[in-house]
Amino acid sequence: MVKKLSLVLLFISFFTILNARLLDSWDPEYDLDSKAWELPYYYLENSLMSANFIEVSGGCTEVHHLNYFQNVSIEQKLRNNIDFLFKWKIEDNLLYHINYYSYGFHFTVYKNLFLGITGNPQFEKKDIDIYLSSGYKSNKLLIEPYMALIKFDNNYSYQYNDLDSMNFYTATPYLFGANLKINTKTVKTYFSGYWVKPYTMDVVLDKDTAYDFSVDSSAFDGFTDIYPLKNITLGCKYHFYRFSRVIADTDSVYFNEWYINGYTGYKIKNNFYYIGLKYVNNHMINYTDSVYNRSVFIPYIGIRGDYKWNKFTFEYMKSIGNINATGYSVSNPHYENRFLFQWDILIGKNTILSGSKGFELDKNDIKNGSKYFFYDKAYIQLITTF
Repeated sequence: MVKKLSLVLLFISFFTILNARLLDSWDPEYDLDSKAWELPYYYLENSLMSANFIEVSGGCTEVHHLNYFQNVSIEQKLRNNIDFLFKWKIEDNLLYHINYYSYGFHFTVYKNLFLGITGNPQFEKKDIDIYLSSGYKSNKLLIEPYMALIKFDNNYSYQYNDLDSMNFYTATPYLFGANLKINTKTVKTYFSGYWVKPYTMDVVLDKDTAYDFSVDSSAFDGFTDIYPLKNITLGCKYHFYRFSRVIADTDSVYFNEWYINGYTGYKIKNNFYYIGLKYVNNHMINYTDSVYNRSVFIPYIGIRGDYKWNKFTFEYMKSIGNINATGYSVSNPHYENRFLFQWDILIGKNTILSGSKGFELDKNDIKNGSKYFFYDKAYIQLITTF
């Protein structure tokens, strides 16, 4: 037990430095480049029900920034009916920075039924989130609905504070969500989503100045793979995120992002041949009422070869995008082309090292950058379960 925990702490210390992920960009061409950093879904399938994993990754889609991502999940049994949980996620890009961790416990109440409580300890009570969950967990199925008290104990602290500047909620925020995993020979799926009950917050700038704003948000993502026959795969990835914020019923910001990615493939001996179509949609309105709308279709075709402890992927992608935005000029439709090469090295049974490179194929982009942008659109990932 001590050796396991020591190894885990060593992993965390090492991976805190070596972590990366790419940014999400507004330009349609970066939807193509994001393929360079997508988690290899076939590995995720194999480790779908594993509660202990570490993922670190690094790279860039444009020359000015290295963006990073780290995801750690640890579950250790303390007693027959008590599991200790630790989760830690770091994500940094041009749009936002996330450094979020939580500790907690799962209590087995009867066979595969459990109750859970987790939270993120903070010095100030107003920054604490507390999650309460229950559900069913086995090697093939996880069903976990949960609710969260967001920004725990905000109002009580502020009511007895005489400072001129303070914030407090007029409607308590709650979050409701669920996790679902299915892992069988014919169906493998993962779903995670939440909905935040709309809430209002008062911001007091000083004794004579104050304003209030309301917030509403929801999100979900996941994938589903179906194997109707031995060598055939039918699959779909999906993602949705929506956020709105209204200030004093006059100014507002609204952000809506979603994509759906359908694919199918056939395996012949050691090679997997596949085709797919991804659709991406973004819609945003900011406080100045400027509008941004973007829709992108991405057809792609590829082959993945599996040779002992190596996997080689060759993929051609094309994007057909439309942008309509205030103050933004671009030809519609907007076309981009890419070639993707990915090399996955299986280090033991539960560890994969993945390197990928996206090659620019558009003459104008190549002309304005280095040939095929060789030093850009590259990514490295290390994923392990234990």
